Amino acid sequence: MRSFEGEGDVVDCDGAAPCPLSSGCRLRGALRRAQEAFYASLGPLTGEDMVAAPTGALLLGITMR
Repeated sequence: MRSFEGEGDVVDCDGAAPCPLSSGCRLRGALRRAQEAFYASLGPLTGEDMVAAPTGALLLGITMR
């Protein structure tokens, strides 16, 4: 699942408009730990697991509006 999401942070603190709090922010570390916990919980799952019945059929039934 990590390969689908990429290696970036949950929140881009250093992007085009850097956060003015980035040098003293305590949220950044907490978000990184939460992101790692998220990936750890999804680590054992595969793409196949995610589209197993009934999810795959439901996904195929979704239409663009």
